[in-house]
Amino acid sequence: RTLLASNVVWLNSDERAQAVIDRLRLDMLPGELRSHATFNSDPTRLTVQIDVTMEDGPLAAQVATEYGTLLEEYRTAENRDAQREDRIDAMKIDTASYRQHSPRTQINTLAGAALGLLLGGAVVFVLEYMDSNIVRRREDVERFLELPVLAAVPAQDSRS
Repeated sequence: RTLLASNVVWLNSDERAQAVIDRLRLDMLPGELRSHATFNSDPTRLTVQIDVTMEDGPLAAQVATEYGTLLEEYRTAENRDAQREDRIDAMKIDTASYRQHSPRTQINTLAGAALGLLLGGAVVFVLEYMDSNIVRRREDVERFLELPVLAAVPAQDSRS
C-alpha cells in the first residue's frame, strides 16, 4: 500500500511523460503532457487511476494506456530483483475509454431558455404586484378606499 503513492510519483514525472511522447510520437513537451494527466492511488482497492484530459478523446485513451503500459513494465523490472514476498504485480484492469466532458450546448441552451422564461415571468409578476399598491392618481385612492375624493392638492409646477 505504501508503494502505491510512490508509483504515482514515478508516473507523474517528466521522464515518463517523455517516454509516452516518444512511444506515441506526439508533438508536445513533457510538461504539457503532464498537465493533461492526473494520477491517483486508492489504497483500499490497491489501484492506480490514470486520467488524461485532452480535446482528442482517442489520443487521450492512447496516452492513458501507454502510461499504464509503462507502469506494468516498471513493476515487472522491479519484481525481477525483489524477493518473492516483496513483489508487486501491475496489470491493466480496465481499458482506457473516453467521453465528452465539455458543455453540451444544445441541452444548456434549452435549459437556459426555460430558466430565462421562468425567471422573467417571476420578475414581471413581482413588479406588477408591487406596482398595484402604489397611489398615483385620484382614481387609485377612490378604488383603494372605495370612497369619493372630495379635494386634492394640485401638483407643483416645476417651472415656477
